[in-house]
Amino acid sequence: MIHLDDITVSLPPGHPRAKTVLQGITLTIEDGEWIAVTGPNGSGKSTLLKTIAGVCPISSGRRRVAARAMGSIDTEPGAKRTAGPIGCEPKGTRAAVAGKSRSASSGIGLLLQEPDNQFVSSSVRNELLLSVELSLGVEERARRFAEAVERFSLAALLDRNPHRISGGEKQRLALATVWLADPGVILLDEPVSYLDPEERARCVAFVRELNRRGATVVWATPGGDDLREATRVVYLEDGRVRFDGPVKKFEEEARVKEFDVLSPGAGELPVTAGRRPAPGDAVVSMRSLSFSYDGAEVIRAANGVVRAGEVIGVAGNNGAGKSTLLSIMAGVLEPSRGTIERKYARAVEKQSGQAEQCVFYLFQSPERLFFAESVLEEVAFGLTSLGVPRREIDERAAEALMRVGLDPGLFLDRSPFSLSLGEMRRLAFAITFALSPKLLFLDEPVSCLDRAGRGVLADLVDALRSRGGTVVVASHDVPYLRAATDRILTIENGVLR
Repeated sequence: MIHLDDITVSLPPGHPRAKTVLQGITLTIEDGEWIAVTGPNGSGKSTLLKTIAGVCPISSGRRRVAARAMGSIDTEPGAKRTAGPIGCEPKGTRAAVAGKSRSASSGIGLLLQEPDNQFVSSSVRNELLLSVELSLGVEERARRFAEAVERFSLAALLDRNPHRISGGEKQRLALATVWLADPGVILLDEPVSYLDPEERARCVAFVRELNRRGATVVWATPGGDDLREATRVVYLEDGRVRFDGPVKKFEEEARVKEFDVLSPGAGELPVTAGRRPAPGDAVVSMRSLSFSYDGAEVIRAANGVVRAGEVIGVAGNNGAGKSTLLSIMAGVLEPSRGTIERKYARAVEKQSGQAEQCVFYLFQSPERLFFAESVLEEVAFGLTSLGVPRREIDERAAEALMRVGLDPGLFLDRSPFSLSLGEMRRLAFAITFALSPKLLFLDEPVSCLDRAGRGVLADLVDALRSRGGTVVVASHDVPYLRAATDRILTIENGVLR
């Protein structure tokens, strides 16, 4: 059992301008439960999971853990920890709660929202080997390793750097490390955000299996069908618990109280509402284009044209080559064979003496590129490189933040790294709004977004289209692409269709 008693968390801890992320949280989680933690971006879902894991310092209240095979842990403000949970300890260490060995059902496993943040090795092979219990015999360690490789389809990736594989492949690897650790409590922070339908089904089946074997599951999600896997829903809003009860009752209350959450089975995917002009001249043309990566051919003889004013989707399973294709079209990569013609030779070009953002590529995890000390300076960086006067920069930054639902009065002076992942995504959209590129590439933009965030994304696409801009969107979420794009290109086995 895990019990949180009137927990408050303020981040960063001890800072005079710390933000209260969780307020008065009281929860009891029984052994073997499956709880879905849901709520809008920035509501405190990730912080709640880290608090349950014991790696987030509490400002007030009390945390008690008495799970099977884990002994008893009692944490109050200022308490010193001797070890962190699996998957959330500082880089270079692997430990279990209270320093126990990671034998079957012996600890808390935390799967972070961004798998990159918990990888510590230079190869997939070593990442897996670090997760195999050291006390096991040589033969048993080898058997567990081989089973993980087969179960999570990692054989082709063993010698790859875990930071250089696709988002879905990273998620598979992260799940494999949790499976190898076999914890008694599993905390999953939006584990299917980067997964295609087939991989999502595999992930859910994996968690079901562990839950049937007695593991406690706490699954943070923006909503949708993930909720129906749980027996209980905890809904957070502004850092407080607004609902705690059965799934069916939550669905009823969510409709009545208009909770900001994706409903199970609902296709709540905002469609671009702006006028769809007739396509113009080609901005990207590909002929017999191929690309090889780490010795493997990812794209084979691709042909295609992207025209001005279009919104084009790029679909495909995890690892199919969607991100690679976008990188080639954007000019980040050059093809191994074939030809590509781009209307814009550079990302920034001068038009009538004024520098303009012609091409902008919003990567799959744009927050990993943040570097500034404040949200304002993060938005200002690109505008400064365009030669925009400082006074205008401040105005455009504030306007862009308003467009994405981040109040400038609350966010301009905040560190980008103090934001939730959903808020970071909105900040990335604000940067894009401010730059207003002519050709925008979006890689898995709906991942980790709540319903309101998807509306912001639709507004961004509409705004660029209304100015004659072109948008190319890569996503494994085909229903979203069907709703939001003019046409879809599909990559299958390296072939563009």
